[in-house]
Amino acid sequence: MNLKIRKKLEKGYVSVFEGPATALYVPAGSEYRIIANSSLEVAIITAPAQKRGNPILIKPDHVMIEKRGKDNYRREIHNIMVNNIRAETLLVGETFNESGQWSSYPPHKHDEDNLPQEVKLEEVYFYKVYPEQGFGIQRIYSADKQLDEVYVVENNDVVLIPKGYHPVVAAAGYKLYYLWVLAGEKRIMRMREDSQHRWVRDKALKSSAF
Repeated sequence: MNLKIRKKLEKGYVSVFEGPATALYVPAGSEYRIIANSSLEVAIITAPAQKRGNPILIKPDHVMIEKRGKDNYRREIHNIMVNNIRAETLLVGETFNESGQWSSYPPHKHDEDNLPQEVKLEEVYFYKVYPEQGFGIQRIYSADKQLDEVYVVENNDVVLIPKGYHPVVAAAGYKLYYLWVLAGEKRIMRMREDSQHRWVRDKALKSSAF
């Protein structure tokens, strides 16, 4: 289990757009209780697990931050619980899109166990938008297009991604955030890009660091 926490201070709401999160990893079999001394927003994330151990506090300065992409697919990734925590099944992080920017791009998927190319992981996205009346667009599709859906995502929406490629874009004028949670039997961040759109990444690699 992972608890991702941001407080609402008396002077105003500290939003997800104002810095890295604080999180707590609670291993299987541990009991916990949440006591709030002020207004609080908490994401409680769970996945099946057996291994026991000690809880681990992940402070904002422990969150691993990456800049990815180029041109209109730049984004900032906050790895909350990836390589820094030896969880059993969960991988947790955040993605921040500026106005008009794409992420999970070039489109990738992780719905087959086919190492070293890919590992099967289910995924959930939880969205925040700033300002809150904004929106983004998410497409989820399979290579054969038997699955091909497009969703309008708004503030506090949740999207389940059982399979397929799943790129996201923020509407012009709005910042888009999503908390991403992956879980699977093999806890490895390994994904396959859509071969039709991989040239975008290849072009970026030739011109500068991706």
